[in-house]
Amino acid sequence: MAGSAVQQGQNGAYVYVVRPDQTASLRPVHIAQISDGQALIDQGLKSGDVVVVDGQYRLKEGSRVQELHGKAAQEADLQSSVQDAIP
Repeated sequence: MAGSAVQQGQNGAYVYVVRPDQTASLRPVHIAQISDGQALIDQGLKSGDVVVVDGQYRLKEGSRVQELHGKAAQEADLQSSVQDAIP
């Protein structure tokens, strides 16, 4: 199951963005409003930024990440759900 991209830390809200070298970078963001479970971010991101939307609780600054698209993303999500369900 995909989690929320926006996380809360000691210094406020943040997301992980994917750098061109496929590593994660923690980016502080400002949330203007939250509506229907969606956050409107008005500071901290720019057009074209790729944001981590699942598994970010395992990341730290500089962690290697892999973008998944289409079927690969669906299979990874299913695998994650199965792992979460196994005690």
